[in-house]
Amino acid sequence: MYYKLITMKRNQNGFGVIEIVIVVAFLSILGFGGYFVYKSSNEKNNESTANQSQQNKPVYDPKEDTVCKEVAPGAKTEDKFTELPFKLDQLKVITIGKETNDSRFVYPWVKTATTDKTEIFAPATGKLFVIRHKVYEIGGKKGNDYDMFFEVDCNTVYRFNHISNPRDDIKAAYPAGDLPSGDYANGGLDMPERIKPKTAITVKAGESLGYTTGTPIAHNFDFAVGISTSRETERLAVCPLSVFSESNNAKLLALLGPKSTGVPQPGYKCDIESKTF
Repeated sequence: MYYKLITMKRNQNGFGVIEIVIVVAFLSILGFGGYFVYKSSNEKNNESTANQSQQNKPVYDPKEDTVCKEVAPGAKTEDKFTELPFKLDQLKVITIGKETNDSRFVYPWVKTATTDKTEIFAPATGKLFVIRHKVYEIGGKKGNDYDMFFEVDCNTVYRFNHISNPRDDIKAAYPAGDLPSGDYANGGLDMPERIKPKTAITVKAGESLGYTTGTPIAHNFDFAVGISTSRETERLAVCPLSVFSESNNAKLLALLGPKSTGVPQPGYKCDIESKTF
């Protein structure tokens, strides 16, 4: 077509302007067509990437679990969270995630002036349903610890992250031995086959879950509780100190304080962001 237009220009000088208009219009159509093909292809690629991320995310669907039980409407969390989750005298402060790292958690800090670890306990009876093994390096120091998710019921989950030494049967339930559950150092996702425990261990409230020295430099670890309003909705993070009885809640809140001072501060707010985890 372009060749014919050039021939017309050579034979009929009066059509020069028309030729230019037609050529520009033709090229514009090609350009827009190419753009929309690219845009459509790009959107599909982005959608595929997003779907892949969701597939690799350790989302637990309680509707597929025949063991968990629906909580009766109005059930109180303190009836489930009956035991303290760690040794309080082995901690120097608990900070909130917005100041420390992840806004869904609180961060207990090991009292390194008097001990090198704190013991961890099941705050509620629950079933281990996700376990991660993290091998990493931070600030020139190597880390090797575990992230453990326990289901209390279809609506309630609690989680401990950066646990150095889970008790033996929990560590043995990790399906990949010494291998990490994901390439976390390079921003990689979980490997689904490595985060599902070989054994769905049930722990009772008050049982030892092991101990932790915390992260290699800060010597803190993560604690979170997620609650949903129904079997069909996602569980959202709440202040994990607020789910206990009034007496235990008061003991835990007494350790809460700002990261800037690293010292408990009476009345400090447990400001947790309501997000899924």
